[in-house]
Amino acid sequence: MGALITDFTLIKSGSLHKANGGFLVIHFEELIQNSLAWEGLVRALRSGYSKIEDPGEDGAVRTKGIEPEALPLDVKIILIGSEELYEKYIMHDERFCKLFKIKAQMSETTERSAKQIRSWLAKVARVIQENKLKSFSASALAGLVDYGSRLCEDQKKLSLKFPVIKDVMVESSAFAALSQAKVVDR
Repeated sequence: MGALITDFTLIKSGSLHKANGGFLVIHFEELIQNSLAWEGLVRALRSGYSKIEDPGEDGAVRTKGIEPEALPLDVKIILIGSEELYEKYIMHDERFCKLFKIKAQMSETTERSAKQIRSWLAKVARVIQENKLKSFSASALAGLVDYGSRLCEDQKKLSLKFPVIKDVMVESSAFAALSQAKVVDR
């Protein structure tokens, strides 16, 4: 009859609501590209409450629907982005430095010592197990360690880019299977 109706089943929670009580990891660059999302996140963090908002287009006439109560917010936000972007927001947005006080840097390499090689090979073993790859011989594992050093272009370091290393391992296991080898060799 031309009337607008709504009910509670049409209410959908967003990422912030779903992460409440835990962690929310966001790519900072993607977040700031949507100014409404950035402002909404800052507003929620400053108030301590998460409220469902209608993301309708700016300036559009909206009808009044169901408006749930705001929920107390207990979430840790982790922004992933470049150091330059972090520094820019620290310098130009006073709200940012109050809300995001801790800056952590992730290393792409580790020292190539006996202890670190054992730890690195434990991660390699997990990749083998999780992806159900063929077993790797000692010479193949030594070859992977050398490859890890070549990736970071330093003989005294090992790369922590495990997705790249995993791709090589999967390919090596496939070649071993094609040649009907029992193990992956160097």
